[in-house]
Amino acid sequence: MESVDVPGKKTSRKSSAEIPVEEAQDVPARPRRGRPRKKPVEEVPETDGSAIVSGTEAAVKPVRRRAAKAVAPENGDSAGPEAEIAVHAAPAEPASDSSDSVPEQPAEGRPKVIRQRFVRKPREQEPEADASVPSIKVVQEGAADFSEDAAREPRRTNEPQRQRFDRQNRRNNNDRFNKNRNNRQDGRNGRNGNDRVKNRWNNNQEGGTPQNSAPRELAPPEPVDGLLEITNKGFGFLRKPDNDFDAFAEAVYVPQDMIRRFGLRPAVWVHGQACRHDRGILLTEIASVNGVAPERARKNPHFEELKAVNPNKRISFETRPERYTTRTLDLIAPIGRGQRGLIVSPPRAGKTTLLQHMAEAILENYRDSIHLMVLLVDERPEEVTEFKRSLPGAEVYASSNDGRVRDHCRMAELCIERAKRLVEAGQHVFLLMDSITRLARAYNNADKGSGRTMSGGIDARALEMPRRLFAAARNTRQAGSLTIIATALVETNSRMDDLIFQEFKGTGNMELVLNRRIAEQYIFPAVDILKSGTRREELIMPEAWLYKMNLIRRALAGHKPVEAMERFLFFLNKYPSNTQMLLDLKQKA
Repeated sequence: MESVDVPGKKTSRKSSAEIPVEEAQDVPARPRRGRPRKKPVEEVPETDGSAIVSGTEAAVKPVRRRAAKAVAPENGDSAGPEAEIAVHAAPAEPASDSSDSVPEQPAEGRPKVIRQRFVRKPREQEPEADASVPSIKVVQEGAADFSEDAAREPRRTNEPQRQRFDRQNRRNNNDRFNKNRNNRQDGRNGRNGNDRVKNRWNNNQEGGTPQNSAPRELAPPEPVDGLLEITNKGFGFLRKPDNDFDAFAEAVYVPQDMIRRFGLRPAVWVHGQACRHDRGILLTEIASVNGVAPERARKNPHFEELKAVNPNKRISFETRPERYTTRTLDLIAPIGRGQRGLIVSPPRAGKTTLLQHMAEAILENYRDSIHLMVLLVDERPEEVTEFKRSLPGAEVYASSNDGRVRDHCRMAELCIERAKRLVEAGQHVFLLMDSITRLARAYNNADKGSGRTMSGGIDARALEMPRRLFAAARNTRQAGSLTIIATALVETNSRMDDLIFQEFKGTGNMELVLNRRIAEQYIFPAVDILKSGTRREELIMPEAWLYKMNLIRRALAGHKPVEAMERFLFFLNKYPSNTQMLLDLKQKA
C-alpha cells in the first residue's frame, strides 16, 4: 500500500476500497468504549482481483468502518439512497511500459473526493452490466443483500396506515355518538351508553355487522309544542310548563341546522311536528313560532335594538271596594306600562299577599291586553302551589327552595327571555318577581368567584346577571312593553341582603316600602306612605289626581307611619272607589 503524505497530517487508516473481504468480516459491529488505541499500519499485499485499487489515483476519503452498512450490488448499480461510494476524481490508467514516463507527484493537501449520489432509474431502462468495468464490493456483517429479484418486487402499499386511519375514524364516530348521548339532558345520561359503544366496536373489529345497522323506520309524526331552550352548543329542546320546564324530563330535540334555518331565538313558543326514534323525539317540521308563521316571527326586531322611553300609560289595579291593597297602590305608587319597580319588604309584612292581589287585578282588568308572568325564585313549595292554583291564566316559572342553585338561575333566565320574545312581537308583559334578593344569592353561590369579595360575603360580580335581568323592564315605541315588579328583602339581620337592596335601590323607577311596625299592628297593607312613590308620575296620572294626592301627602306628613296609614285607610273605607274619594276631596277643598 502506498501512503499519501498530507502536509500537517499523517494518514494511517485504510480506505474501504482497499479492505479485503476476509478482513472486512472481522470488523466488530460495535467499537469499544474509551479512547481507541493506536494500531500500526499494516501493508496489504496486492491481489490479482480488480476489487483493490492502489496508488495516488485511488486515494479516497477515509470512511469509518461502522458507517459502512450498505453493499454495492454486483451488477454495478448503486446500493441504495443511503449508501455513498467514494470514487477517485480520475479513473485509474494502466501502467505504461515506457521508461520515459514520469511518475505523477501526489497532490498537496486533502485529495479531492467525488460522492456518487443515488439516482432512481426506471426499471425498464436498467443498463446491462459491463464486464470490463471492475465492481467494488465490500461485505460486512449485517449488510443487506440487494438482489435483482428483490429489486423487482412490487412496491409496498400503505395498507397498515389506511387500516390505522379507519380505526381512528371509527373511534371518533363512536366517541361522538357517546358524547351526544350524554348531552341529551333527559335524565338518561350515560345509561348503558358505554356498553353499546363497546359492542359496536367489537362487531366492527370482528368483521361482523354492527348492531342496528339497518335504518329504522321513524314513527308517524305527531303534533308537539313547547318553549325552546337553546343550549351553549347550538341545539335546543322544547320544554313543557306541565313539568315546570324540567331539564331532566323527556323533551323534543331541535337540531342546530333547524334553529339557524328558521332564525329561532331563545324562549320562543314553537308548534310543529315531531317523530320518535331510538334516540328520542326529533322535531321535523315547524308550523308556527309564537302563534305566527316562522317567516314573520323572524322579522321581529331584536329586544336590544328597541328604544326605551318612560312609562306613559297607567295600569289600574283597583277591582273591589274592600281590596285596600290595590287601591292603595294606585294612589301611593302608581304603576305604568314599562315600569321597573321594587317592593321593599321585611319578613312577614304581607308582600306575598300583595303580589297575589296585583296578579289577580291584571287578570281581571287586562286579561286580553297584558300578558301576565310570575317568577318565583327559591320560594316555599306551598307558595308555588298557591300561585299556580290562584292564577290559572298566568305563566308561572317557579323553583322551590329544595332545588339546586343552578336551577334558580336557569329558571330566571328562561323567564326573562320569554318576556323579551313577547315584547318583540308587540305584546305588553307584566312580570312579578319574588324575590330579587334570593336570585342574587343564587348567582353568588353558582358563579365562580372573581377573587374580590365585598362586605357581607357577596362576590363583586355576583350581581351582574341579576342587574341585567331586572334592567330588562322598559317601555318601547317600536314594540310592546315589559313591566317588572320585584321584591327585595330588608331587615333580615343579614348584611348581604342589605347590600343587595342598596345595589338595586337606584335602578328602579318605583318603590313601595312596607313597614314592619305597621304589620305588627295587623294593619294591612303595611305601606309606608312617606317613603313610597313613583318617578315621573305626572306622565301616568291625571293632573287632577296628582294635585289631590299631593294634598293627602301633606296632610299625613306630620304623623307617624302607623297613624298615617290608619287615617288613609279610614278615607278608603269611607268611599267605594278612589275616583269618588278624590272628587269629594275636590269639592271640600
